[in-house]
Amino acid sequence: MLSTGKPSFLCAGKQPPALFNRLIGFQANASSLDHCDLDGADQLVQEDVSDWGDEMLTPNRFHGVKILGGCCGTSVEHLGYIAGN
Repeated sequence: MLSTGKPSFLCAGKQPPALFNRLIGFQANASSLDHCDLDGADQLVQEDVSDWGDEMLTPNRFHGVKILGGCCGTSVEHLGYIAGN
């Protein structure tokens, strides 16, 4: 199973390991805003790359989730951060 959402959606550091038995990957949006707030926005809304990346790395560090990626609003900088850390 692969999940998408914002990085903080999983609360990965607070979850029991059993939750991640079926989760092999996570792709996160660049913004923590609700989809309703992002629809029709005049400009791209992104979180700080390092804040986003640190939250993305949590499922890997705590639970061994191996596939991490970006979704809406992410850039090469976002992916470079998680690849380099």
